[in-house]
Amino acid sequence: QYHGTSMSSPNACGVAACVLSALKQAGLSVGPIELRRALENSARPIESEPFAQGAGLINAPAALAYALEHHGKPAQDLPFALSVPSRGGARGIYLRDAAELQGPLTFGVLVQPLFEHAATRTAAEVEELLSLELQLQLGPTAPWVTTPASMVLLSAKERGGQTFTVRLDPSTLPPGAHFAAVQAVDATDPARGPLFSLPITVVIPHAISPPPPLGALTPAQLETVGDETAAPPALSFPLTLQGGVPVRRFISVPESAEWAKVTLRSGRMANGPHAVLLHAVPSARGDLPNTACQTKRMLQLRELSEEVVQLPVRGGATLELCMQLSWLANPAPATLDAEVEFHSYGARGRAMHAPTTRIGSADAFARIEVGAPLRTERLAPKAELTAAERALRPSSSTITAGSAELDVLPPSDAELRAAADAPGEQIHSMLLQYSFDVAPEGDAKEQPVLARVQSLHEQLYDAPLDSMLWRLDDANGQTLQYGGAMHDAAETKLKKGSYSISVLLRHPDRAQLTALKELPLLLRMPLPTPLDCVVHGGRGAASKGGHGGHEAVAEGWVRRGGHKDLYVCKPTTELPKWVSAGDVLTGHVALDKGSKEATKLPLAFEAPPAPVKKAEAADDDGDEEDEEVVGAALDEEAMACAKEARLVQEDEDELERSVFRARLQRLRALRKA
Repeated sequence: QYHGTSMSSPNACGVAACVLSALKQAGLSVGPIELRRALENSARPIESEPFAQGAGLINAPAALAYALEHHGKPAQDLPFALSVPSRGGARGIYLRDAAELQGPLTFGVLVQPLFEHAATRTAAEVEELLSLELQLQLGPTAPWVTTPASMVLLSAKERGGQTFTVRLDPSTLPPGAHFAAVQAVDATDPARGPLFSLPITVVIPHAISPPPPLGALTPAQLETVGDETAAPPALSFPLTLQGGVPVRRFISVPESAEWAKVTLRSGRMANGPHAVLLHAVPSARGDLPNTACQTKRMLQLRELSEEVVQLPVRGGATLELCMQLSWLANPAPATLDAEVEFHSYGARGRAMHAPTTRIGSADAFARIEVGAPLRTERLAPKAELTAAERALRPSSSTITAGSAELDVLPPSDAELRAAADAPGEQIHSMLLQYSFDVAPEGDAKEQPVLARVQSLHEQLYDAPLDSMLWRLDDANGQTLQYGGAMHDAAETKLKKGSYSISVLLRHPDRAQLTALKELPLLLRMPLPTPLDCVVHGGRGAASKGGHGGHEAVAEGWVRRGGHKDLYVCKPTTELPKWVSAGDVLTGHVALDKGSKEATKLPLAFEAPPAPVKKAEAADDDGDEEDEEVVGAALDEEAMACAKEARLVQEDEDELERSVFRARLQRLRALRKA
C-alpha cells in the first residue's frame, strides 16, 4: 500500500545501513560521499520513465563489492559541485519552454572539487589539494548531446573551478520529455563508474497553432471574429491510462493565455467507473511555491461521461498535464479523449500571479484593462473585499545565546583533525513580542484572526532562518494557538481583549538576527460580511460613485480582439468599526463570476482615516429647527430696530416743530414791542 518517497526513502536508508555494517565487519570505514557513490554506481537501471527513478534499483551486495574494490582510490571520497552559470547556477540543464529551444544551445559547466578541510589547512591537506590531478573521460548518454572527449581536473578550487562545454541539438527530437547525462569517469580506471554526472532534460512541447492576425482576415472572415471559427483550435489527443502508470503531455501555451479548459471524455467502461488523478504544472520557471500554481484534482469518471477542469497557465510557457489511474480503486485500463482550450482576458500578462489592483485611501476607484486576445470571452465582473490585514511592529526583541550543550553546531571532521579541541558554532535565539487588541463588532462575540510572518512565509528548504515558530497568548498567558512561519495555522476565534504573539527565530550569526529586530507581523481578519465594490464601465460613473443614473457593468461578452476598461470603485457600505487607518482590506476581482478558475485579480483597498467628529452632535431636523429659531430672532430684532428708528424720527420731527413755534412767538413779541 505504500509508494513514492514514503517507501523509497526508508528502504534506501535501511540498505545503506546494511552496507555500512558489512563494511565495518570488513574493517573499512567510509564517509557519506564514498557510500553514496557505491550505491549509485552499483544500482541497476530499470525500464521506467526517468521521472520515476534516480540511479536505478538499489543493490546491497553490489554496493558492498564496489566499496571494497574501489576504496582508497584517488578522489573516491571527494564530492564535486557542478553548476551551469548561464542558468542561474543550476545543477543541471533543464529546457522546457519553446523559447528556450531557439538560438544557440551551448552551455558552460563549472566543476569544483569540494575538499573537507579545516579553516586553516594543515600540511597534509595542502598536499592533498595540490596533488589532485584526474584524467577524466566525458561521455554523453544521448546522440543529441556533444561534449569534449576528455578534461584534466586539477586542484582549481582557488581559481574558481574548471569548465567544459555542452552543446545540445534537439531539432530532431519528437514532442515529449527527453533525458540524457554527461558522465565523467576516471580514464585510467573506467570500471569505477562516474565520479560526477550532469543531468540534462529537454522537453519538446506540442504546439497549438495561433489564431490568424486580424489584419490578415478578409471582410467576410472579420464578421466571424467574435465566433469560435476565428479562435485558435483546441488541442485534442487520446489517452490510454494504466493503473499506477502516469501519462504526461507537454503543451506549448499561447503567449497571452491566462487559463486553460481541459475536457476529459470517457468511453465504454466494462469494469465500472475510474478514479483519475489529474496533476497540472503550468510552469517550471521562478521560485513560486508549487502549491500556489499547480492544480491537483481527483476525478470520478463514469462511462460515456465528460469532466471539465479549468486551471491557471503562464503565457509562453509549457503546460505539463499528468494523468494517472488510481491503482487502489480500479486497476483496469481506461481510454479517454482529452481536449485543451486556452482562454485569456489579457489582464494578467505572462505572470502566474497578477499585480494587485489597488484602491488608495484617497482614491475613488482603480482601473483595469481587459480584452479577448484568443477568443470571445464572457465578461461578468464582480469585485468584493473579504478580509482586513494589519501589520504589527514588535514591542520588544531579545537576542540570547542558546544552550551550551544543545545549541552548538559541532565542528567538522576536518576541524577536529586540525585541532582536537576545536570549538563548535553557537546558535543564537531572538524572541520578538507583538501586542494587539480585539474588539468584535455588533452581535459578534468573537473575531477570527490569522497570524503570519509574511516575509518568511512559504519557505522551507530555502528558509534563511531556523526554528521560525510563533505562539499566540491571551492577557492571562494562556496559549491559544501556535504554528510555524512556513505555512498558515487555522484561524483563531478571539473574544474582546488584549493579546500577544511571540515569534522565535534562530541563527548562528547574531548580526543576522539583529537585522530582523523590527520584523513586521501580519494579522489577517476575515470580514463578517464581504464588502461589494461596484464595477463601472466609465471613469465619470466611477468618479461620481454611480450617481446620475449610471449603472454597473452588466454581464456580456468581449469579442476577440476587443477591449474594455473597468473601474472598480471603493466600497459604498460602512467599514467595520474595528478597521483602522492603515489597515488594508483585501479581496479579488473576478472577471467572470460564474467561473472559479477564470482570471481573478487581487484587490486591495487602503482603509482611510475615520470621519472627523463634529463638536456638537445634532441631527438634520435639529439643525433645521435651529435655523428657524435663529431666523425668527433675527426678524424680531430687525422689527424692533425699525420701530425704534421710527420713534426716533418722530421725536426729531416734533422737536423741530417746537423750535419753530418758539421762534414764531419770539418774533411776534418783538413786533409788539
